[in-house]
Amino acid sequence: MPDLQEIIDSTFMGLQPAVFGEGARFVVLGDTRPPKGFERSWSVIAEDDTIDDASWASEQQLARTTALIVLAHPKSEALRAVLGMLASHLRLRPCVAPPVLLVPIGLVEDAAQVRDTLAGFVRESVVDDIVWGGLVGYAFALAVRGTLHGLALQLERFRDQLDARAATLDARGQIESSMDFAKWQYLRMRLLHALPHTRHDIEDPVMHTIAGYRLGHRITRGAFGFVHAARRAEPTPARGAACTGILVIDKRRSVRTFRDMNVINTFMLVAERLRLAEHRGISRISETFCTPS
Repeated sequence: MPDLQEIIDSTFMGLQPAVFGEGARFVVLGDTRPPKGFERSWSVIAEDDTIDDASWASEQQLARTTALIVLAHPKSEALRAVLGMLASHLRLRPCVAPPVLLVPIGLVEDAAQVRDTLAGFVRESVVDDIVWGGLVGYAFALAVRGTLHGLALQLERFRDQLDARAATLDARGQIESSMDFAKWQYLRMRLLHALPHTRHDIEDPVMHTIAGYRLGHRITRGAFGFVHAARRAEPTPARGAACTGILVIDKRRSVRTFRDMNVINTFMLVAERLRLAEHRGISRISETFCTPS
């Protein structure tokens, strides 16, 4: 069985660093020497090494690295520990972290089981992808470039999704601002032109009394409020203590969408028209008032 060095020499035979793209760095798990021409982009790591102290893992070097290509025997006992250490190191530096490719080199007997184990590294986000096949020469270089291109497309789609999400949140914020204007500004202005004139000097309801009316039992519930039977708390000579009805609209609960605003607007239009109609069979609005709530 060929050793790790022989496999690396055959894999990189006839290749130059430029075919992998500018900034690609190879990290080998095991004591090997770099192929000819790869001296500046080749790093060796062992189980006992600390990635934080490695020069190729500094933030300055990572910022210039377009991809970390990890070569290791698929059944190496130190593989999981080294990849986990590398993943933790990169998570602390998200702004400069390059994609990480795992290249398993060397033949194994239980290939299916090893393949499942290595695929778990991708699911656990220990590595971004794996280059399979035991390819050599330009076939290996094309496989690496193709995998990196696929990762770049995934990242671009993810960024597009984030941009779309941000645009959606921005649009939602604008809608909520418009709704706030509709509830607290438009409705107030609309009531200023109501017939009869709306009183705005009314405080929030105290117990069961609103604007001099003592609320009685609830008669019914409408589309955006409740109708209560009511009497004047202090009868006047002109109107006495006759029974009347009060429609109570809670702006904080009843006005939630533009459809609710349309309903209230329609109600106000109907109220204005009914005000002009003098007939005992038509309900009339004697007064309107607006409280802070």
